[in-house]
Amino acid sequence: MGSSSFVNELTTQVATSIRPSIEESFKDSFTKVLIPSYQKATQAMFQQIHAAFQSGIEDLTSANQKDHEAVESLTQSVKKLSFNVEAIQSSVVQVVQAQSDHSFPGGVQRQDPRRSVSGLQRALQGDEIGAQSGYGSRRTSQQQSPVESKQLANINQLIAYGDFEEAFTQALSTNDSNIVFHICSKVSPRAVFQQTPTSAGTLSQPVLLALTLHLANEQLAQNLGTKLTWLQEVLMRLNPKDPMLSEHMSRILPNVHRRLSDMYKELINGTEPSPHIHTIQRLIAFVESMQL
Repeated sequence: MGSSSFVNELTTQVATSIRPSIEESFKDSFTKVLIPSYQKATQAMFQQIHAAFQSGIEDLTSANQKDHEAVESLTQSVKKLSFNVEAIQSSVVQVVQAQSDHSFPGGVQRQDPRRSVSGLQRALQGDEIGAQSGYGSRRTSQQQSPVESKQLANINQLIAYGDFEEAFTQALSTNDSNIVFHICSKVSPRAVFQQTPTSAGTLSQPVLLALTLHLANEQLAQNLGTKLTWLQEVLMRLNPKDPMLSEHMSRILPNVHRRLSDMYKELINGTEPSPHIHTIQRLIAFVESMQL
């Protein structure tokens, strides 16, 4: 017991006596060795991070410069290509105009413009096309005359070459609704009215008005769906305020309205519902607005 107490007391005294020295030594080591080493290690780490960041920035700047140069080069190439395309389009327009002044490949002949205008004027003079001799009444089985065959062949060639203005002009000049509808059945309004580099995507106002007259004739009930589709597109592009056609407009539009109204009554009173009723209603309202 005495020995154990002695050892404990001795341990306490030794610990008490050396504690200040140990604390002072630890503090001195922490201050002079550990902290400076940590600072050096931290500084070296930040220097490495800074160097890596700088290197990355330089690489990114260099890459951006290369990308900018590549974009500039591509832009110049696109400009050159655009210029070449415009030159080609201009050449094509010149070729088409040159061909238009003479004839199309394959022997397609254009009418004399004076004959075309005269034919359209005759087409716009009458408003009862379906009742006139030969209009809309030819039987499909009847053999065509050589003149009619040549007309259709010429019109088909014009359609194939996309010259819809001339094709409709020649067809309307015949005052034969069968020939006019022949074009309407061969091509869609979308094909005729779409814009291209060499076409404004429309027909002239006299052609539009004469076409309206032929579509809304007394034979409107025949091939009604196709005719209504065409009438929607044609009437939308027809200018009722055109001063050159005002005399014809004032006569033709009321007749178109009357025929559409008669067709609407006939469908309403029919035994079976028609899918064209709403379309005719819209066309009637549209024609009414054109006459205001």
